[in-house]
Amino acid sequence: MAIITPDNPFGVDPARDLHHQPAPRNVPLANENLLFQGYDPDNRILFYHHMGLVADDTTLWQGDFCLTLGDGRLLMAKNFGRYETPSGMGDGTLIFECMEPLRQWRITFDGVAYLTTQDENRNRFCGFDQYPVPTKFDIVWEGCAPMFQSKRAEDGNLTTGYDVRYEQGGHFRGYLRYFDREITIGGPGYRDHSVGPRNLELFTGHVWTVATWPDARRVIGTLNMEQGDTIRSATPYVVIDGEYRTAEYVSGPYWGPGRNDFDDKTFEVVFRSDGVEHVIGAQTLDQGYYWTCFAPSQLCAGMDPTRMISEKHWITKEVAVKYTWDGEVTYGLLEISRRLGDR
Repeated sequence: MAIITPDNPFGVDPARDLHHQPAPRNVPLANENLLFQGYDPDNRILFYHHMGLVADDTTLWQGDFCLTLGDGRLLMAKNFGRYETPSGMGDGTLIFECMEPLRQWRITFDGVAYLTTQDENRNRFCGFDQYPVPTKFDIVWEGCAPMFQSKRAEDGNLTTGYDVRYEQGGHFRGYLRYFDREITIGGPGYRDHSVGPRNLELFTGHVWTVATWPDARRVIGTLNMEQGDTIRSATPYVVIDGEYRTAEYVSGPYWGPGRNDFDDKTFEVVFRSDGVEHVIGAQTLDQGYYWTCFAPSQLCAGMDPTRMISEKHWITKEVAVKYTWDGEVTYGLLEISRRLGDR
């Protein structure tokens, strides 16, 4: 454990921000997951880059991502590999490298992504018959707020998701190249890094709202997990004026039973800190995509409406969101899910 400071309020050892391999083989479904997310409002590019260990082989990484191109098209990829260095990991094409623990990472990809559309993504899984596109990106993701830590024993016993979870608000810059087009991208972002047994088959749904205001030095991150009729709220990640604040979750978006999709155009995220109730307004944008979770933790891009209810698929929607807090605007993410067979 490191010394607790305003910049490191949980005393996270910088070494814990590197990967935690080797995963213990004697722990069923031992896992490690990293996620980098960001939104470029000028180009309407939402990215969601994910890396996680394969449930049945903790030496093998699955890398997957989606990039919205702002015109209804998507670039998606999923690969497997065993690329590791002292400061990074990857599948051989998608690579996450820690440049400075607790502060800066580099995300690169050099390979082939599948070109599809948001409409196709709503109606089918991403398949080998979709158009392969040479794709390359190089992104530097930099934290602008203290890193947050939550543990399962402290947050409603979220035992099937992680043992410990780190989150951080930040911003990114870099470029994206596909076909013969190259775009400079940048904007607000968010990341998480979770370690521990991962078995998502027991959950009914979840809600994750995240946003960073880099200039105002504000961050909000809320996580709720639903199992049957029980909803458990993790401690919110709240940063105000660059300082982590203890907070209590009050309310937010909810998919709920009886709906085949979450299509709310607006919602609010409400939390309480230091006796003050904060209300953040949110407007969903057109950029987003779906993925389906197959137990225990396999992520498959897209969804199949003909199968999702009968097979009790866990459908997750990722959508870019315009958030407004005390008049300050930023762009973040709503990740919301529902197991559609549980009616």
